[in-house]
Amino acid sequence: MRISNLPLLPKASPIPDPLIKIQASNITATTCRISWQVYGYWEGVYLYKGSTRVGQYSGGGSYEFTGLTSKTPYVFSVHPKTHGPGSPEGESVPVTTARHKPSPPSFLEAFNQTSSEVSLFWGDGAVDGGEPRYELRRDNDLMEVPRHPPYKDTTPEQGRVHKYCMRTYDEEFNFSDPICVDVEFEDFTAPTVPTDLRTTNLGLIFSWDESSDSSGHVTYRVDQGVDHKLGETINTEFAIAGLVPGQRYEFGVTAFDPTGNESNRVFVQYPKVGIPFNVGEVNFPAKNQLSGFSASVGSRFTPTPPTYFKPFNHTASQVSFYWYGGEVETGVPRYELRRDGQLLEVPISPPFTDTDPQEGREHVYCIRTYDESSRYSEPVCVKVSFPDFTSPTDPSNLRTTDLGLTLTWEPSYDSSGNITYIVEQGGIESGRTRETEFAVTGLEPGTRYTFSVRAVDGSGNESDRVSVQYPALGIPLPGKRGGSALLA
Repeated sequence: MRISNLPLLPKASPIPDPLIKIQASNITATTCRISWQVYGYWEGVYLYKGSTRVGQYSGGGSYEFTGLTSKTPYVFSVHPKTHGPGSPEGESVPVTTARHKPSPPSFLEAFNQTSSEVSLFWGDGAVDGGEPRYELRRDNDLMEVPRHPPYKDTTPEQGRVHKYCMRTYDEEFNFSDPICVDVEFEDFTAPTVPTDLRTTNLGLIFSWDESSDSSGHVTYRVDQGVDHKLGETINTEFAIAGLVPGQRYEFGVTAFDPTGNESNRVFVQYPKVGIPFNVGEVNFPAKNQLSGFSASVGSRFTPTPPTYFKPFNHTASQVSFYWYGGEVETGVPRYELRRDGQLLEVPISPPFTDTDPQEGREHVYCIRTYDESSRYSEPVCVKVSFPDFTSPTDPSNLRTTDLGLTLTWEPSYDSSGNITYIVEQGGIESGRTRETEFAVTGLEPGTRYTFSVRAVDGSGNESDRVSVQYPALGIPLPGKRGGSALLA
């Protein structure tokens, strides 16, 4: 019988030849770890250090060698039990141990210390082969790589605590841990004198007496010269800050009412340039509200209000009213007329003329009926606006108050880095600061002040005093000029 087209059987994978893989890790000056893997079938393997057999194993594994000699080459190998070192069936790995880490100097001490120098002495450090070398740092900055002690530092800074640190290193630049010592130097040198002392950021408030206007609403326009409006306010003072010394400028105030009638402009001169605060929207006070009326409650008929109430013959200085239609239960109706809640008249009959309205105001006139028993009706009201042709009175007593400024200067230098500035006004201490500026407030216009600054370090050493005058010499103090105040 003939059989054809039989399927092919898959080819079996070949059995690999026995194989050993070996590697070294964790190499130090005295230790090394040897690991190996065995592929295929072996009856067992031996681990060797050089030609010395260390142990027998059935398969893969690892071994930690200790007690090795630094900087020494070794050969570690793994071989089948049936073969010795050097046979092609085994696997080996060469290893050279590392150097020992250098040890730091046994001590580091300072001697012969003065305020301007110090010497350092240290005990020997150790390296693994060759001569030890040393690295010296002060406050982490490299100073020297001396071969042997001592070493003298001739440039320490007074008033400082310097940290000196030394490390040992070998010819391959392996470094030991550092050994350190702190050395404090006395401070006998005063800081440098502050320089460029000057006044900056000048501020002032100028104020005036209140204007009057029949409308009861007055706003003040503040300017820095006629063509330079600073802002508007309903208050009687205005603040300016950030002034720069060195020039004289003029500030003016003009009062005006809601109709636009303006007073005369008054002004004050000041010898500094002003940069004003941002002036926001002016919020005028709300108009007075009419006081409410309440009807008297009777046991019988309540009067009825007039059915008609109108103004006529209205001018800027007067207005007349006509009304009719109020009723009472018995007798003749009587009327009560009020303006803005204030009683004007109790007329028996119309018309009535108000000859005393206030210009620029919107008055509210109300009338109500009442009877002989003083029972009142509800009110009937009408609003009447009066034009304003009269300017407010001029602001008076314009003046500057609450003057303030900032002193600034260039920083002093002191090796300790610990500097405080003492600020004096007229020889009396005003305060102390570690900054290079100092704010002064509450100064009086028309007075010349002398400010001084001196620097002091943490040891109490003081620099010379530097001074500045305000206003600067050459700017006159106030006097009378053209009816306006001249302020310094």
